[in-house]
Amino acid sequence: MKREWIVRTSLLCVTVVMVMVFSACAGRVMPDSIESETAAAPETERIARGRTPIRVITGSDTGKTESQGQGQVSANSEPVSAEDALLASDLIAANIQQVFPVFSGEGKNASDAAVPYLLTQAADTLLRYAEFSGRVPAPDSLTVILLETDEINSFSAGNRYIFVTRGLLNILDSQIQYTAVLSHEISHMSLGHTLAMLDTSSPERLQGSAEQCLYTVMGGYAADAEFSADAETVALLSRAGVDKNAFIDFLKILVQIPDSEQPDIIQTHPHIFQRIANLSNK
Repeated sequence: MKREWIVRTSLLCVTVVMVMVFSACAGRVMPDSIESETAAAPETERIARGRTPIRVITGSDTGKTESQGQGQVSANSEPVSAEDALLASDLIAANIQQVFPVFSGEGKNASDAAVPYLLTQAADTLLRYAEFSGRVPAPDSLTVILLETDEINSFSAGNRYIFVTRGLLNILDSQIQYTAVLSHEISHMSLGHTLAMLDTSSPERLQGSAEQCLYTVMGGYAADAEFSADAETVALLSRAGVDKNAFIDFLKILVQIPDSEQPDIIQTHPHIFQRIANLSNK
């Protein structure tokens, strides 16, 4: 995904209405309630603490994605160990956090501080219904990290972390739509669209291929990878007891965004109307 790396520093607060939406129940996915007044959400642990991060990508680096076939599985068919998957996920996530400002609950009221925690709880519940196969191992848990940027986007880092931007949350108006977004990122994970490209033959090659995975995450997946993730998303939602139309409704919201505000995910992904048509026929 070709994007401008302009970090915006202004912080946006989650409204009371959004908190009410988060605490509502959709099928079996979200918690029934939260103690928003008394329970402070646990602070998101700093990713890759103590590790040597790979370099931060810039706009000039994104062209490297094309040589690898975005989101495609490499010729290396060896399974990825849980340890290697965690290391690669940490490396990818650490760099994302250097590109975008990360939400901090410090100084926020309990309701606003709880947002990443609630998203993480929803993702962990969905994870129980995900079907991992092939080279990429299923993680024990997920962490959802909120990025303080107006850019409308979400992406997974390996098989451990999901990033959601404030801009994306601001255009959604129901908890079931948040669930649909998380389901799509988990589907990319379970299908191995990033970590399946890892070369684990040596520590150097593992770090190098983790860097390539980062280019894929930030540069966008190939059309066939995106279509397969769409299909897996509706299957995952169905297994979790959520209407598949939740994801189709999310795609329709993206279509309605004015041209002047169109996010990169619309410009670099397969055409939204084609994605909606594919899912409507399933």
